[in-house]
Order: sequence, then C-alpha cells, then structure tokens
Amino acid sequence: MSLLGDSLTRRREELKLTQLEVAELVNTTTRAISDYETGKRVPTLKRILELSNAYQVEPEVLFRLARHDVEDGYQRAKYLSTFLVKARHRLGKTQKEIAKELGLSEQAVQKHEVGQRNPSLKAMMKYSRIYHIDIYKLVDLAIEDIKEGETNDVNKNS
Repeated sequence: MSLLGDSLTRRREELKLTQLEVAELVNTTTRAISDYETGKRVPTLKRILELSNAYQVEPEVLFRLARHDVEDGYQRAKYLSTFLVKARHRLGKTQKEIAKELGLSEQAVQKHEVGQRNPSLKAMMKYSRIYHIDIYKLVDLAIEDIKEGETNDVNKNS
C-alpha cells in the first residue's frame, strides 16, 4: 500500500480527472501516473511539485507522503551508500550506466556506493531523479552519515 499513491488516486477522482488528463497537465505518460498511484514508482521532486499544482494541494503534503512511502519501502536504509547500492540493484543497472546518466565518472559512483565520498547536492538531485526517490530521503541519509562520522571522530579523540 502506498500512502502517496492512494492520496493521488483519491484527489484525482475528487477533481474528476482521468490519468490521461493528469499526465497531460504534468507533461508525462499515463503509465507514470499509474505507477505513482499504485506505488510502483515514487515521483521525483520536480514531478511532486507539478502534481501538487495539478491536484491543487500544498507540495509539502505530497512530499511527506512520498517520504513515508520511501522510508517504509526501504526499511530506513541506515547509510546513504547502502541505499544507493540497493536502489541501483533494484533498477538492475551497473555503476557504469548510472555514472553515464549522472554525468559522473564510474569511479565517483563507486566512491558514493562504498561511502568514501558523499555525493554533492547536485548529484543527489540526479540520483533522486534516476532512482525515483525523494531528495529529502537522500539528504536525510547523508546527514546520518555525517552524524555517524562526527560520533566516530569524538570517540577517536577521547
């Protein structure tokens, strides 16, 4: 069950819109709208903003629902690197394919996935789009990584 998907379906029906009409409003396919409504896919940050306009709701409402679905679906992956690997595997893509889509080197993607380097905000936004993941989820995981690093630094200095 997808909280976001159920909410999108209900709101679309309240507005008496078809999936085709919504798809035209947000410049996407009916397949994408169907995938959002069934929870097969999580809309990108940009798409959530477009959907909020089409459905006449505050974007924050959709962000929160999407975040809940992502966290629920991934059992709150503890670290960004682990999350990125799982998301890539879910799509069945190689690091090389992801690197090409991101416009980064394969080595950079590898470093992101093993936790040697956190991606920039720009790269996280691209990961969000490619993996159909809420950008806030990626940012939250990056913050957890930073907090974990600070805790380890304090323990080393003690």
